[in-house]
Amino acid sequence: MGSGLLQAAQAQSDWQLQNTLQTGVDAWRVEHSAFDKTSRDNMYLADSETRWTYRPLSPWYTLQSQLDWGPHDQVVLLARANQVTGASLDQLYYSHAISPYLGFRAGVADFRSTWCREYDLDNPWIRESDPFCTNYRIKQPFASAPALQVYVNLDWGDYQVQGIAGIFRPRALGYAPREFGTALLPPHVSITQNHKQGLSLNVLNKASSTEWRLSWMGLDQGLFDPQASLSFPEYAAGTQLNYRQKADTFFAGVSWQLSPRLRSRLTHMHNDLKAHCELLTPQAAPACVTRVGKKSTVLELNYQPGAADTVSLAVLKFPFSQSQVYKKTNQSVSTSWRRDWDKHWFTALQWSLSRATVFYNDDFSTVSYLPGTITAWATGLRLGYKW
Repeated sequence: MGSGLLQAAQAQSDWQLQNTLQTGVDAWRVEHSAFDKTSRDNMYLADSETRWTYRPLSPWYTLQSQLDWGPHDQVVLLARANQVTGASLDQLYYSHAISPYLGFRAGVADFRSTWCREYDLDNPWIRESDPFCTNYRIKQPFASAPALQVYVNLDWGDYQVQGIAGIFRPRALGYAPREFGTALLPPHVSITQNHKQGLSLNVLNKASSTEWRLSWMGLDQGLFDPQASLSFPEYAAGTQLNYRQKADTFFAGVSWQLSPRLRSRLTHMHNDLKAHCELLTPQAAPACVTRVGKKSTVLELNYQPGAADTVSLAVLKFPFSQSQVYKKTNQSVSTSWRRDWDKHWFTALQWSLSRATVFYNDDFSTVSYLPGTITAWATGLRLGYKW
């Protein structure tokens, strides 16, 4: 009995729990040259396509929790809530290290397909420039899902290398039963398949602190629409169809030190989606074929004049095209100043200018606004606290 109690106490002493909670409030003022909601949503500012009703003053939190269960096992939890994404469970997985170099993860995990910083404790931005990080509909397919992952960690001279490969099933455990890319599906449509897989390679030069990331994510999704005329008005009543879409998303990023106080970062993300539909009954129209492309390129500079301050500048280019129907480009410039007042309190002040140009639009039933250029600007203030 005594030996069993001693072993149990020793096992519990190997448990280490670390929690970090950040919470605060953001205040935004956004001004647009356009008046329609569709145009305003495409500026990718704080009031664009929010999950909850947009309010100029809104609270938020992020929670990070890590339980180390002995030297080989770990449970990780990441959750957050804000008006852009709503309440979100981004990670909840169990990790087991088979050796110092090899391990696996099982549970809700992220794709590691971006360098988004919503959980970074030193994040200089209230809202990052890249729509793949901040726009709910664009980000959702590349965020998180129930997964099984295998990872490798290697030290090779001055380089630290981490590789991750995984398969993802968003519908598992009821996590994202209606996620279908960026589409908003009507209730009568049923998803028949949602399979994803991903690879990610991260390399850090420990001597120069230069870091690289390369990643790929593929998706294969299908749905059945028993009333296609409701989803696609051009089809006759009673039309049924199967719809299938596949996409490849590539990410490349590099971050390097320009001087002891100045760091730069360049990222590029490219999403290419191909879709086709098979009409079942009746043969009311030719099968549809769609191709959608989205790209984001962000150049960022971060300057630290002192230990408590970070001043940042980011420039974004984000082109979007849909077959031969619709094409637009969004460009923006943002600057921010973050100050850590002590180990708990911090503030951030951000200003962003966004400009969108629609080059052509041959189908106003799909995207109902005219070609041309619109602009918008936003000023934000964040007050945050870290526990």
